[in-house]
Amino acid sequence: MHKLGVFLLATLLSANTQKVSDIAKDIQHKETLLKKTHEEKNQLNSRLSSLGEAIRSKELQKAEIGRQMIALKKSLEKNRNESLAQEKVLTNYRKSLDHLQKQRSFLQKKVFDTLLQDFLFSQALKGQNLASSNDVILQVAFENLHQSTLSKMSQLSQEEKDLNAQALKVKSSIQKISSIIDEQKTREVTLKSLQTEQDKLILSMQKDYAIYNQRLTLLEKERQNLNALLKRLNIIKQNRENEEKVSLKKSSQALEVKQVASSYQNINTTSYNGPKTIAPLNDYEVVQKFGPYIDPVYNLKIFSESITLVSKTPNALVRNVLDGKIVFAKEINMLKKVVIIEHKNGIRTIYSQLDKIAPTIKSGMRIQKGYVLGRIDQRLGFEVTMKEKHINPLELITRN
Repeated sequence: MHKLGVFLLATLLSANTQKVSDIAKDIQHKETLLKKTHEEKNQLNSRLSSLGEAIRSKELQKAEIGRQMIALKKSLEKNRNESLAQEKVLTNYRKSLDHLQKQRSFLQKKVFDTLLQDFLFSQALKGQNLASSNDVILQVAFENLHQSTLSKMSQLSQEEKDLNAQALKVKSSIQKISSIIDEQKTREVTLKSLQTEQDKLILSMQKDYAIYNQRLTLLEKERQNLNALLKRLNIIKQNRENEEKVSLKKSSQALEVKQVASSYQNINTTSYNGPKTIAPLNDYEVVQKFGPYIDPVYNLKIFSESITLVSKTPNALVRNVLDGKIVFAKEINMLKKVVIIEHKNGIRTIYSQLDKIAPTIKSGMRIQKGYVLGRIDQRLGFEVTMKEKHINPLELITRN
């Protein structure tokens, strides 16, 4: 088969295959992103659901705290009113006790006066040894007054005792109510603090919910965009594959024309008379020369547009022979890895069957003579054209 034709076909197939391959990789990458987006969306939905439940739970707790505070305020108001009423009762008891004490003091003074008058009257009667009917009546009157006063004082003492007992009960009741009021005030402060914390927590949750919801919206848009992009990429991939099939068919048909034995006569060649340059290998031998030869398998006369060099050392370095610009550096089916470099005066050098391309080699970069292009284990294909015509590569390089 015509080697340049093989090279051009392989290059064409490589370019198309590379494009389809890049599209396939892009599709795979987008599908991975879509999967991650879907997983993140599910995680966000789960978080939103949990957060929503937590917010609802906190809202219920807040409502319950509100109900407790309303009930507490009512109870507190009731106890305060009851305490005020008890204070009024206690004030009335104290006034009554004060009144009784004044009455008691008055009666005690009256009893004392009565007893003193009775005693003086008795002494006067004893001294005179006289006892008229009026005196007897007067003495009886003193005794009756004394007994009445004593009875009145006893009654006042009982009333005072009862009032004191009732006053003690009222004081005890007031103390209990005061204690309850203090507890309720403490509870009210606690509930207010808890309510404030609940408000802050709910507000924080609502902010998180809004952030998650916004992120979920963005993820949904991203998912839709990825789906649309995947559809376009699949369409492009299908079109490229169809173009590749058509191109392969056309190229195969064109190559079939060049496979006849006489086709080598159509190869355009020219001689090179310029200065010699370095060889792509340091130590080598030529196993396939430039020019026509008989294919031993098909017994066809074929023109070899390149030479094949075999390195005498394994893993040999392949070097650029002239200053120039890299226009192609990729792997091609049948020719392994290929590097094509354009030089001045319309010269182009082609290095094929490389096992490795140097990592620094990039299409479009300019390199100098002697720059390492890659390595070979054994064979190197070396082809040279000048102004679209083939020249014998051995005319360009210095033999080792």
